[in-house]
Amino acid sequence: MEKNTICHPVTSPECPVSPSTNYDLNARIVANYAPADGTSQNVVVFYLTYGGSGVSSTILISDHIPTHPPVSRTTGTDGLYTAYFTSSNPGSFNVSAQLRSDPSVSTSETITFTPVVTYPVFLGPNRVSTPPETYFWD
Repeated sequence: MEKNTICHPVTSPECPVSPSTNYDLNARIVANYAPADGTSQNVVVFYLTYGGSGVSSTILISDHIPTHPPVSRTTGTDGLYTAYFTSSNPGSFNVSAQLRSDPSVSTSETITFTPVVTYPVFLGPNRVSTPPETYFWD
């Protein structure tokens, strides 16, 4: 049975090649466990291939981090797109991407933002200052 998508049996401008069953989308985390300070970044590289070679096309990225809507991005001619994620909320979040023209071509990874410790910390009546192994340079 033939697979019908926006790219097959008719090729639309959104599709560089048809049918889309030969597409493959992968994700690789290159930076993880960033502090949840709203500026530090976790980084995921998405790689879209067709028949084993990188291709340019539009992918829809969802990170499931509160207040972050899904976004459409175009991979480079090499099939790569690097996504940077920030969060003010500690925790683990599923990051997923799908080929815009065929949502069945998809991938996902889990990134984690760590809690930010603000000093001083109070442990009962005891005050803990900046850890002794922390150094600040001018």
